Amino acid sequence: MGNGDALETARRVTAVVLDKTGTITRGKPSLTAVTTAGGWTEDDVLTLVAGAETGSEHPVAEAIVAAATARGLRRPPLDSFDAVPGHGIDAVVDGRHVLAGNRALMDARGVDVSVLAGAAAGAAAAGQTPMFVAVDGRPAATIAVADTVKPESAEAVAQLHALGVQVWMLTGDDAATARAIADQVGIEHVLAEVLPAQKAAEVRRLQEQGHVVAMAGDGVNDAAALSAADVGIAIGTGADVAVAASDVTLVGGDLRGIVSAIALSRRTVATMKQGLAWAFGYNLLLIPVAAGALYAWDGLLLDPVLASAAMAMSSVSVLTNALRLRRFRRPATVAEILHPPVRARIGQYAYLTGVAVVALALGAGLTAVSRMDAAERGMNGTLAWVQGTGMPMRPAMSEMMTAEVPPADAAEAGVEVRLELPAQVRPGESTRLVATVVDAASGEPVEDLTRSHEAWMHLIATREDLGTFTHVHPQPTGTPGQLAVDVTFPTPGRYVVNTEFRRQGEMGDVHQRQVVTVAGTAPEPVALTVGPRSVVVDGVRVELEGSAVAGEVSDLDLVLTDAATGRPVDDLQPYLAAAGHVVVVRADGETFAHEHAEVTDDRGRPVFALPGQTFGPELDVHAEFPTAGTYRLWAQFRLAGGDVITVPFTVQAA
Repeated sequence: MGNGDALETARRVTAVVLDKTGTITRGKPSLTAVTTAGGWTEDDVLTLVAGAETGSEHPVAEAIVAAATARGLRRPPLDSFDAVPGHGIDAVVDGRHVLAGNRALMDARGVDVSVLAGAAAGAAAAGQTPMFVAVDGRPAATIAVADTVKPESAEAVAQLHALGVQVWMLTGDDAATARAIADQVGIEHVLAEVLPAQKAAEVRRLQEQGHVVAMAGDGVNDAAALSAADVGIAIGTGADVAVAASDVTLVGGDLRGIVSAIALSRRTVATMKQGLAWAFGYNLLLIPVAAGALYAWDGLLLDPVLASAAMAMSSVSVLTNALRLRRFRRPATVAEILHPPVRARIGQYAYLTGVAVVALALGAGLTAVSRMDAAERGMNGTLAWVQGTGMPMRPAMSEMMTAEVPPADAAEAGVEVRLELPAQVRPGESTRLVATVVDAASGEPVEDLTRSHEAWMHLIATREDLGTFTHVHPQPTGTPGQLAVDVTFPTPGRYVVNTEFRRQGEMGDVHQRQVVTVAGTAPEPVALTVGPRSVVVDGVRVELEGSAVAGEVSDLDLVLTDAATGRPVDDLQPYLAAAGHVVVVRADGETFAHEHAEVTDDRGRPVFALPGQTFGPELDVHAEFPTAGTYRLWAQFRLAGGDVITVPFTVQAA
């Protein structure tokens, strides 16, 4: 099989077209008779024709040359040679004009061969290929060659019929010879006297009649037809160009390989459908359980262990059922195709049924084990508790969420965030802000938004001089692509609004920077100067340690203590699925980064932001400062009481 398309298409084949010479027959014809006329002898005719056929690779030509050689005949010099495709040859040998070919060639050259017609008809009726010979415009002889049928050809044709496939024979021989060979192998449909250039057209004609056609051939003149067919099948013992143009190669030349290809294709697609059906079946069986169908019986709901068992066993069933194809064997007889053994028919379904029983038993057994006291105190109990929070797997993904995946710019991602504010925004008062995510090219709303750090969108607004900071989270409104949030702009002026959101299936967020203006007289810009590395907010002292290095990732540490007692603050709560959030903006507002604080245990493993987990007093932050200059940092944490504090710092990156 050359490719997967051929394997898939073979199952839909409705007609198989077989070339005669070298495909149905052995492709090794031999001379059987020479009938002369006009005073010519057999040796004289063979001498001229063998001289004309010198160097030809056509099987008939090779048979004539071999017969002349066996008789010890000397081949005369060849003066000129012209091959007439589908008809024969026109040559000048030792000064004599020699024509050798079919009746059509003689008619085209004006040679009357009626005196040889009887001998030609008799040879054709016997399944031999007659060839007329004319010398200097006069009939000289009829040469008959016979190509024996392969012993397995008749069985292959019968098996193809049993598969429900029409079989056609395609040949350049005359109708009588073609019919005789077809009768020997049981082929009903015959296309005779077809020129090499017409073979592809005959294949397309069958396709126009609605057939899915497979073409089998071995010669150079079959290449175009092999390429035109839905499935091209080359005889491996044939010409290289035929093999190159085909989709399937019969290495040994046995036509029963076509039966193998079609049967294997049908079995493969059936196996794929079985795999899909059973894999879906495992999952669909648990949907009623998830909906509470078994809740009345011992409070059974969809347990993570039961779900994992179903997923594992669905994979096992699909893979092992597919691996059974390695034991595929071609049907040996027509009877086996028409009436497959009962054991083979039952075996397929018995195997899958057994897998299903094992899956159910394994799932039920693991569910029972998972409800034991020991399991309730272990990881399964934790997962069950997390499942009850409404975010079944989100906390367990915290390591992935904090991975260094830089956000994509909205323009590069092909999307746009459109911000809408009321016509009159009053500074210091809450106002409704609507953010709509649309496709930048079509303007259509983007409907595949998903949560990122427990929020549908992070909207961070800072006044242009970085004198104010707001971090809010718009929520879906029910309109596709639209989210809204109440936000307060403390003073008039220009505000830089950075939005971050994530699309389904993506590991990183999408970021867009915009500027909105709040009408009124803006206050004097705040001059940013490098400030203290220790800041107190709501009774908590936060110290920033580490150096800000321009052009690379800087490792910073945040240390939290009680401002009054100096006691380490070690009871921070998870905030948006992280130990803390840090926003970094350059003084001119042109750069933006949203980082997440990290905590590792004494073995260097990440501490996940599970509900109930506590952090502190030290948190790590990996921040990037693109260029040298002054930067504003805002660090946000959730205290034990649930309040979120925002701690500002101003640093210099060098």
